[in-house]
Amino acid sequence: MADGRLDYADSKIKLDLLVDPSFDSLAVLKELDELTMPGNEKDPAFEARKTALLKGNDVRMKALAGAMGRLGLLIGFLGDRPRSNGAFRAAFDIDRTNRDVWLQYAQTLTALGDDVAAKPVFDWLLTNPTDKVPPPDGSTPK
Repeated sequence: MADGRLDYADSKIKLDLLVDPSFDSLAVLKELDELTMPGNEKDPAFEARKTALLKGNDVRMKALAGAMGRLGLLIGFLGDRPRSNGAFRAAFDIDRTNRDVWLQYAQTLTALGDDVAAKPVFDWLLTNPTDKVPPPDGSTPK
């Protein structure tokens, strides 16, 4: 931007293309704009288009949660706990029941020498083999 601020929309579109080159952010933004225009709720295809966009968004968000979990694991293995916790917080904000991210978080805690904090997470993973049971309270990164 001319005033020195970053253009986050442009950066987001570039990031989307790096993560998934087949994803067209501009087309999705245009579609969302069209869906939110007054009068479109009377369109017979409105609900189907809205559902399809939301489903695609859910898939991308779950993939983003996984990527943030892997980033947290990597940063944790490099020994930077505050940044690792930030990545895990972002992953859990997106998808709190992602078992892969919880496993990566527990592995990171163990690698950083915090076995006491990792134990309830490992116990939860071992005793609840499905996503139906909520993760342990107080186990998220601070």
